[in-house]
Amino acid sequence: MVRTTGRRRKSAALFMLAASAMAMMTCVGTRNVRPTPVGRNGFVTAEDGDLWLNGRLYRFLGVNVYSLASAAPGSDGFTCGNALTDDGVRELFREVAAMGGNAIRIDAFQSFTAGGTDFSRIDLILDEARRHDVRVIMTLENQWPDCTEGGYKYADWYRAGYREPYGAYPLSYREYVARIVRRYRDDPVILMWQLMNEAESLTVQDLDDPESLLAFTADMASVVDGIDRNHLLSLGTIGVARAGSGGAFYALLHQVPGIDLVEAHDYRADTQRMPREVWLSLLAARAINRPFFIGEIGMDSPPLAPEERATLIGEKLEAAWHEGVDGVLVWSYRAGDGGNKDFDIHDPLASTLRRFSRTRHVRPDLR
Repeated sequence: MVRTTGRRRKSAALFMLAASAMAMMTCVGTRNVRPTPVGRNGFVTAEDGDLWLNGRLYRFLGVNVYSLASAAPGSDGFTCGNALTDDGVRELFREVAAMGGNAIRIDAFQSFTAGGTDFSRIDLILDEARRHDVRVIMTLENQWPDCTEGGYKYADWYRAGYREPYGAYPLSYREYVARIVRRYRDDPVILMWQLMNEAESLTVQDLDDPESLLAFTADMASVVDGIDRNHLLSLGTIGVARAGSGGAFYALLHQVPGIDLVEAHDYRADTQRMPREVWLSLLAARAINRPFFIGEIGMDSPPLAPEERATLIGEKLEAAWHEGVDGVLVWSYRAGDGGNKDFDIHDPLASTLRRFSRTRHVRPDLR
């Protein structure tokens, strides 16, 4: 979700599909490998448009907690959003598991790891996720200024800026991704890596520059694939008709070798069970035979009664399950946003998630 008033613009290109794929580019090495954990389950994989785990179809339902890697209160680490103590992290995972959630999406930016030097907080998160049989989606950078360095990411960042340190970061984005991926490449509790949150590509003159985003995606997919053949990789998009990913480029971006899934976000359409942009993104995923998930689903209306919000999101979950969506993550759980954008275990929405978690294994035969 955009937690800023950053510039956004819809592409003027018409939605269409393409069948081309981009060539893989060179990979880089790194260090800092974490000891291989002992997990109960294997890695989530993608095959023929579906997600699989241990030989069975897999579907995830969970929440966004962008602030989960924030430094504990009283420490001198980086904080953005609702900072929890270590015990607070443990409690949050117990609550998510009690709701029937099996996935959490977090920010794992360079800011949260002291420039790629301190992964203790993420280690704790992954250990607790394993304990509660919850998978973690690791989002590695933000299109928007929130919780990171460098401000809004313009096309020149995607063209070349990501290869150099930016803001106060000691590492380039490319170096940081290589470092964190190598550290956790053998940990099956990670559901997927996600290159960006809500990637889009605009020049400073407010013009679409899809070629820069496409080249970035091809390069970074090759970096990750050269280090980690275990985990799924998501680019991280809002959906079709966004700057830099509209028209044919939406399909091209998600056909880059190494990109395994298609993502969309659901906002500004509270009463629509499946908004047009989400629906078109789903159709694109089916056309290129990729799994599809809704990475954020949230409410934008004026303050809603908790019961009304739970009902509206329940209707969206019902539509997603009916259409065979592979995963849904609600925005957000105890992250500190407040209002319609936040909820906790006592909210009626928690009961809604628990109800839909019982049917997430039921998949219609759409193919």
